[in-house]
Order: sequence, then structure tokens, then C-alpha cells
Amino acid sequence: MPRSLYARSLSETLKIKSASAMASRSFHSGAFTATLVERPAPGPDPTEPSAIEDAFVFAVWQGEMFRRELWIDGRPIPTEQPLSAGAFSFLDLRQRSSALFRAPVRTVLFHLPKAIFKEISDESGGPQIDELMLRPGRPYQDKVVAALAQAFLPALEQPDHASRLFVDHVARALAVHALQTYGGLAVPRCRGGLAPWQRRRLLELLDANLGGDLTLADMAGACDLSTRHLVRAFGESFGMPPYRWLMMRRIERARALLGDGRMSIAEIALACGFADQSHFTRAFTKATNLSPAAWRRQMRF
Repeated sequence: MPRSLYARSLSETLKIKSASAMASRSFHSGAFTATLVERPAPGPDPTEPSAIEDAFVFAVWQGEMFRRELWIDGRPIPTEQPLSAGAFSFLDLRQRSSALFRAPVRTVLFHLPKAIFKEISDESGGPQIDELMLRPGRPYQDKVVAALAQAFLPALEQPDHASRLFVDHVARALAVHALQTYGGLAVPRCRGGLAPWQRRRLLELLDANLGGDLTLADMAGACDLSTRHLVRAFGESFGMPPYRWLMMRRIERARALLGDGRMSIAEIALACGFADQSHFTRAFTKATNLSPAAWRRQMRF
């Protein structure tokens, strides 16, 4: 999974050892990045001002409470204290910001280059959205943003177990939600599912890439569709997003191999695209309510 230069810069700015990050390449114009930042102790001094960049950040706070002071272009930003879990604040990286943390930090940062907004606007056929109706540094409550951050946490905590299709799906969901809710973008509904040849082509691609290396952009290109149209049409045709279908297909193949009995559970895990045996066991148990070993024993009787 691609790592992020933004995460590396963030680690240096916050003076922390490292920040776990994942990047989605589902957009042609730039990389969407999700980063988990954890700092167990408050900092004695404000951070260095952030670098100027044509991008935006949604910082979604995790944990019980969060306290910090914030300056944007050298001006203090009043904020409600403390910030509750699930709240987010918005930063415009065209302005320099610095912060003084009064409590341990645990937050998910969604980093969106502004070029992504233009790409989504072009796909929708509407006017370009240049700004979001959000005030930098102020706290906001948004159940969708909070839920997407929660959905991303397991992937950030165990990047080797994450599906690229899942990362792409959440990235696009967050970007479109931000533009619709805070930019006024009207996204027309794409009616109709996939054509038969598109269905066949996608199933071939997914079966050949159970390891999750396939991206939404790869799938859209194979069907001559925009990524937005691909996601909607796939859902109408199969009743689920691509990443969920991929997981279902992994489990189906694993059942067949477990029943065959010639491969070990560790070998089956790798053959079906899981990072390791523990990842396979968790996913299989969640899907079937039985561990792979228990399922194999049951099949023998």
C-alpha cells in the first residue's frame, strides 16, 4: 500500500516517531491520504508552522477528549475545549498552522489535495468547487466523517491487512461527502448497472487479484467508466461495493480449498489473498462464525 510524504512531514512537524498512513490512488489528479497520529504525551511547545500546500485536511479526533491550542497564520483560533471524540476540525493548508497539545493525541487525518475536488466536480458535470464552507480550526460534528474515520482505523492499525479497494472506496466516499455537504456539489445519480461484458470483465479482474492489489481506477479503466460511475454501477449490479465482493470471493475460495484438504491453513491464507494466517482466521470467522480449522473439521463429518 502506498505510503505518504504528507505523513512523513507530519511526523517531523509533530516531533513524533512515526505516523501510520495509507494513500489511495483512486483519483488521477492526486493521492488522498489517511493518517493515524498518536502522541502519548502533551507537547511543551507549539509545533513548527505547517508547510504551504494546495490541499485540505479533516482531522477527526479519537479517544475520550482532546485539548489543544491552534494558530493559523500566527493568529490564535478560539475553540471549544475539550473536543469530543468523533468531532473534526478543518485545516486549509494554503495557510500555515501550528498547535500546542494540552493532552495526548490520537486522531485520524484525511488529507485531500485540492485537485481531487476539481476531478470530482468534472465527473459530476457541475461547476468546479474551489472552497468548502468550513472555518479552519473550528470543531464540527458530522456522523458521516466520524464513521468513515472509524472504518479506516483497523486499516491504519494493520496496514498489511487492508484491502486497496476498501481504502479507495472510503477515500472517495469522504471526498464526495465533503464536496456535497460543505461545497454544495450536486452529484447526479448514475442510473443502470453494468453491461454484461463489464460484469464479466470485472469478475475476471477481481478473481485474478484476490490479494487486493486492484484499484478502483483499474476497474473503471477496464470498463471505460469514470470511477464514480463504476462504484455506483457495481453496487446496482452486485448489491455491494467492490471491496465487500472481493472479501466474499476470498471466503468462497477458501471454503473450497479447506474442503479439498490438500493445503494447510497458512497456505490457503496466502492463496486467497490474505496477509497471513491470523488475518485469514479473523476474516473467515467473522464471515462464517467458525474458524478455518473448525470449518474443515465440520466438513469431514
